[in-house]
Amino acid sequence: MAKIVDLTKTMIEIFNEHAGDDEMLSKEELLKMMGQEKDDMFSSKYISNALMTVLVEGLDEKMSFNEFIEFMAFICALIEAEPQDHSDGPWIESRTKPEPGTPEYEEMKLQEALEKIKKFIAKHFGPKKKKDFYETNFGKFVDSIANAGF
Repeated sequence: MAKIVDLTKTMIEIFNEHAGDDEMLSKEELLKMMGQEKDDMFSSKYISNALMTVLVEGLDEKMSFNEFIEFMAFICALIEAEPQDHSDGPWIESRTKPEPGTPEYEEMKLQEALEKIKKFIAKHFGPKKKKDFYETNFGKFVDSIANAGF
């Protein structure tokens, strides 16, 4: 059985292994890691390709450890939301489509997946907000425990 402590240590190891001397993870390094593993994350190549497009367009050039953890939570939410029957399911809306196998069909599927991912991001994560640790709910919780004398 997987344990949270093992997952936590692994996340720290991954970040530290790929972060630079400035303790920041570059967009280039993250995209390299994601590119190597994207096809294992999603059953639909359209979703994984659309995700990479979103990342290229939307990521800052560098991310801190906290941003990396938020990013990984986003990836977990995408994986959890993917249809379990390995179809494009609700990710891709059905309508009159170009013939499968044509370049037009491939482009249409990529664009549909891209739009679904963008809507998912907006719905679940909203605009990216830079918060100080103590502005987060968890930070407030830690602060309240500290103030209570525990």
